[in-house]
Amino acid sequence: KTPIKYGRVAMGATQTADGVTVEFEGGKTKKHALAVLACGNRIRLLRNDLDVEPDTYVSWIVRYLPSSLKKDMPDHEICALGGSKHMIFSFPGEIALIAPYDLSDRSPEELQKIFEEQGFDPNLTKFISQTITNKVKNFTIYRTDVAKNWFQGRVVGLGDAVHPMSPASARGATLAIQDEIELAECLAKQRDEEASILGTGPVAANALKRELLDYQRARKKPAETMHRIEGYRLKYGMEVKSKLGLAARDTVYQSLFGLARNIGKIVGTS
Repeated sequence: KTPIKYGRVAMGATQTADGVTVEFEGGKTKKHALAVLACGNRIRLLRNDLDVEPDTYVSWIVRYLPSSLKKDMPDHEICALGGSKHMIFSFPGEIALIAPYDLSDRSPEELQKIFEEQGFDPNLTKFISQTITNKVKNFTIYRTDVAKNWFQGRVVGLGDAVHPMSPASARGATLAIQDEIELAECLAKQRDEEASILGTGPVAANALKRELLDYQRARKKPAETMHRIEGYRLKYGMEVKSKLGLAARDTVYQSLFGLARNIGKIVGTS
């Protein structure tokens, strides 16, 4: 088995009849029977293989608090929605701020003011001004329609590579895991007793194509359904601007979450 190596940036992939050669940053290459793309960011460089054209959705900046303040933060993850595509993810010791524009050049005090103006709880935003200024991570989040083709030859996509989701969905990781399970089950099938689907030759190539088509058929519709739901959430939840609209949205969300908890309790005791 080939050991897993983390922190390697893929720059491109070249296919041949018997495998895929992946080129990494720095010029190193590695050949495998199958290349699986799972990251929405890296798909920008490999999109020709799957015909995916992602658009920038929002910018994501992660700021860290001094270790002495971790004890003052909630000891669990918090996802808070503001207005105009602003979000806050809070973890013990760090805060992720999301907005539809670049936040990287803003001071902690400016960031706190920006997010307070978007309707966030001051008990949460107060931590922003206390973050460390010399320890910041910046990301860009991409969102696009579900890809028409989830594989080309021996390059196959899953997760954000074929259906990038916004943080508002809170479903990206779940969908990716479901994709992985379905893909693994399809690849485990041996429809031809004389050739592995990851082998060489036309028999193996045809068998691989059948299995990848089965994978795409099984997972594409659930991804498209979640994408539509996410679109409604973005339109009626994330893009709200007025204070009255934010109050109405939060009231509806709290009622729905309360109903879900009560149903869970009833189901759990029945």
